[in-house]
Amino acid sequence: MSDSSIDVIGVNYTSAPLRVLETVAFGRDAVVPILSELKQIPRVQEVVLLSTCNRTEIYCRAERDSFAPFAIRRWLLDRGAAGGLEERHVYHHMDQDAIRHLFAVVCGLDSMILGETEIVGQVQQALNDAVDAGCAQSGFISLFNAAFRTGHRARAETEIDRGTTSVASAAVHMARRVAGELSDVPALVIGAGDTGTLVTKYLKDQGARVCVVNRTMERARGLAACMGGRAAALDGLEEELAGADVVIACTSSPRPLVSNEMVERVQKRRHGRILCMVDIGVPRNVEPGAADVSNVFCSTMSDIEEVVKRNLAKREAQKPLVAAIIAQETDRFQRARRTLDVGPLILRLRDSFEELRKEELARFAHRIAQGDPQAAEDLTRSLTNKLLHFPTLAIRELAQERDAVEKARWLEQLFGLDKNISQRRERK
Repeated sequence: MSDSSIDVIGVNYTSAPLRVLETVAFGRDAVVPILSELKQIPRVQEVVLLSTCNRTEIYCRAERDSFAPFAIRRWLLDRGAAGGLEERHVYHHMDQDAIRHLFAVVCGLDSMILGETEIVGQVQQALNDAVDAGCAQSGFISLFNAAFRTGHRARAETEIDRGTTSVASAAVHMARRVAGELSDVPALVIGAGDTGTLVTKYLKDQGARVCVVNRTMERARGLAACMGGRAAALDGLEEELAGADVVIACTSSPRPLVSNEMVERVQKRRHGRILCMVDIGVPRNVEPGAADVSNVFCSTMSDIEEVVKRNLAKREAQKPLVAAIIAQETDRFQRARRTLDVGPLILRLRDSFEELRKEELARFAHRIAQGDPQAAEDLTRSLTNKLLHFPTLAIRELAQERDAVEKARWLEQLFGLDKNISQRRERK
């Protein structure tokens, strides 16, 4: 790929405000048409579009020194112009910087939530879409596979993805600390908004039997159906509390939905069975006095935020370790890339020498068949002269150039002239 460059042109949550980022966020149905459009730009060889809620990036491989990357940048700016996308919002990384950026994205170093793992699947889907559209071939497949390898190393060798860092996942983690394993545990989620949706998902991932209560019954039913749970009306909240061992409240109600008296009545019906309540509502959904009821363990948003803060600090401490892995893997990929670059050159060199060998063998075939004792001597001398003809001319021309000494040393290394005969035999 020495005759081509690798570029990434993009915009993300750090380079542009959300209102601007939304104007260049593309759904799955738009990806293939966009890829086909970008592939038509002259000199573009491969292209991948990565579009998530936090970033839109176009990875391209194009003929080196072509205007293709700048045409892609112009295309992106034009698509987002109506939404306020400007030059200052768009970044452009080239070659090694572009490779390093992709590796950092897959490792979660460039994510809003440091170390997140969801990005790996998103990048894999972006590559799959490009391959299916005929816009990514072996060059980008090897590049992206190297990125996935880097991400795997980062998560296996460091703690960049350890500990919960979102409020929803931290709330479920807190519940597990009190209630233990949540498999088949009756759990109640109060609220069916974005946070409630995430909480429900995490609880289902843990195997809990989830019931969703929400002010709007239709919303509760939709979420419950999606997650394989059941729904209940808000006026049946006390009844649902009585049957749950874990309760996570996450509504934006201006007043508490769960009163102290309600919890006291529920615990009497439960005969004092342990009730774990996690209140991440803003303002609070559960009255503070509920924590004083016997066998009720209640965590608040401040508790959750403290957990998230500690875990984020731990992940921050892992960044230098991940950066070192990215540097190693970037260098590894570049070395492999350079090796692949010279492959065709080596093949042409060997083919050229082989052609000369066959020509000389054919010229001397009759003398060899006749048993001429001088034939082998003449054959090898003739072949040597022909193999060295062009290198000899090049060396004479080289002697006239300004950097002749440096190039002469390179030639010495190329032909092993900096070593004696025995050393050359030992070299593999």
